[in-house]
Amino acid sequence: MLVLYCILIVLTLIYAYYKKDNKIPLFLILILTIITGLRYDCSYDLDNYFIHFGEINSISDVLNGTYELGYSFLVLVFKKIGLGFQTLIFIVASISIFLKTKTMEKLSPIPILSFYIYFLSFFIYNDFTQIRHGLAIAFTFYAILFIEKSTWKYFTLVLLACLFHYSAVCFIPIYFIRNINLTWKKFSIICVGSLLLSLINFPQLLNWLNDSLFDWKYLTVKLELYKNSVGSIFELGFFLKIIFLMMFLIFAYDNKNRIQQLCVNIYAFGIFTFGALSSFSIIAQRTNAYFKMFEIILIPFYIMQIPKMKHKHIHYCFVGCILTYYLVKFILLMFDPAYLIYHSI
Repeated sequence: MLVLYCILIVLTLIYAYYKKDNKIPLFLILILTIITGLRYDCSYDLDNYFIHFGEINSISDVLNGTYELGYSFLVLVFKKIGLGFQTLIFIVASISIFLKTKTMEKLSPIPILSFYIYFLSFFIYNDFTQIRHGLAIAFTFYAILFIEKSTWKYFTLVLLACLFHYSAVCFIPIYFIRNINLTWKKFSIICVGSLLLSLINFPQLLNWLNDSLFDWKYLTVKLELYKNSVGSIFELGFFLKIIFLMMFLIFAYDNKNRIQQLCVNIYAFGIFTFGALSSFSIIAQRTNAYFKMFEIILIPFYIMQIPKMKHKHIHYCFVGCILTYYLVKFILLMFDPAYLIYHSI
């Protein structure tokens, strides 16, 4: 599979050389969609999705299933009109990748760079593996385009995302913090508050709330499934987020740029939730993925500011280290047996 991606990169570099622009080429979007939508027996969750597809045959199955209502209902619709599992996977991949690339083109000053950061950091985990989660992230990411122009479109897209993955509920507060001007004082409060909340044992708290108040079958199943996914996740990635945001605030931040202000607020909120939920690692990671997406917008903004900075080589090295970190993680992931051998219909 790594060979496929190497060919993809070479084709894109050739395209970029002759076109000399920063737009995301359509063929690149189509190739990623085809690779994702036509695969089988590749990635960790695909077998579970196939089993779920066979289990959904009525509205009762949708309401009582272990997956979110939106995804299960979509499965039912596909089965009722005679479309198979592979068609469902292809359509979901098409929507998810299209919405993400559309948002990159609208927000990023260097869309093709944003696309490659997405490719290295998000594509495999979300669109190739966590299908529902990837689609939910696509809806919330795209919703940002409407956060000021159309409130109802923003909340409709976020609620639609919640129907495919309940973790998308974490994106609702973004509407209410969108106009905050992040200062060092506020950033310090975010970091300290995050550390204090990290002391709370959220798995125990959720279990107690569910047993005492909710008795929600879905939550019971998920808590049982993820009961071993606990423990602190204060690791390199978390501190890299803090360092990157600090560097961005010091050297590149233009709070008069509406896109930058919005992305910085979202990214800072992601740091807060990531630390606060650290006692429940898988929830912290799933939640943070919605906010981490905005790295793919902020990094190109940082690069655009480097020519105006002193000691440019230091900043180019800083960005280079971040991109190298992404690349190394991607290459290591490609040697995982679940992704090493690619199967297509």
